[in-house]
Amino acid sequence: MIEIFKSATTDIKILNERQELIKYLSNYSGALNFDRTNMDFVESYLLQNSKIKSYSRISALTKAANYFFYPNQAYYLKEKGVGEIVFLLKKLAEMFAGLSDEVKPALVKAFDEVICTLFKHQLVKEVVERSESKITIFELEQLDLILRGIELKTVKLFLDLTYQVDAYFAVVKAARKYNFTLPHLNLKERNLIIKGVFHPFLNQPTRMILNLKWKRTYAFLQEVIWLGNRPF
Repeated sequence: MIEIFKSATTDIKILNERQELIKYLSNYSGALNFDRTNMDFVESYLLQNSKIKSYSRISALTKAANYFFYPNQAYYLKEKGVGEIVFLLKKLAEMFAGLSDEVKPALVKAFDEVICTLFKHQLVKEVVERSESKITIFELEQLDLILRGIELKTVKLFLDLTYQVDAYFAVVKAARKYNFTLPHLNLKERNLIIKGVFHPFLNQPTRMILNLKWKRTYAFLQEVIWLGNRPF
């Protein structure tokens, strides 16, 4: 969300794309709440310095046994990181599967491409699509090789898309809660008109019309409250 505010734009094409994405996501009636701590686990997991060169069942069994007798941060981080990435893939795939396929925003198309790339690995496809969430010690090592080795760039792109979905869906939730509406964009107009502007903290506010002319970046709205014959 911070990055979106930092990249404020007057490009009507970009603004329309953002609006279309918000409209698209607003059709999802389910819950979408990503845990910040779990997302941090994913970030930390992907930043690990150890290089992954290959996979073997003996190595997977040895690492699991070693962790059982001598718990260590690296293995725990691997479990949490892989598990959370699989959860995110499941959640977003379930979310977009329930939405329209006719007109997809650019972000959703990018997600489809990421899924297509990751699903070329049969194990990723099987783990994401199955209902059971448990990952075996052998699958963990194989997924680690794929997610943090072979497809690291793809996973980082997926994580960026996840953050964007989370940010735009926050707009959807705010719109539902406060009954917000999206603006009508007109390429020919050189001013901003907002009808029904009111102070959100007043119980019975007066609704006004805000009209910002071209190159004017601020305006003062003053509501006069009368006490007898005197303005307060």
